[in-house]
Amino acid sequence: MVRIIRWLEKQQIPLDSSVLDIGTGNGVLLIELAKSGYTDLTGIDYSPSAIQLSEKVREKEGMSNIKFKVSFERKFIEEIESS
Repeated sequence: MVRIIRWLEKQQIPLDSSVLDIGTGNGVLLIELAKSGYTDLTGIDYSPSAIQLSEKVREKEGMSNIKFKVSFERKFIEEIESS
């Protein structure tokens, strides 16, 4: 995770860039990105239980700006790209 954040910083990726975490699992990567200042964060996973867990982690960490959704449908990805 630290390597990803360092890479984003080195590439000077703006903190308001959209980040989509496909296969988010427990959402910890997005939590760490939010702690580093990134603001437009979305995680998707095919597993409803993974999304439930990630939502609990988000609440515990107080990161209300992270969105989570159960999906791997192309329609959802296109929806994110157009927003």
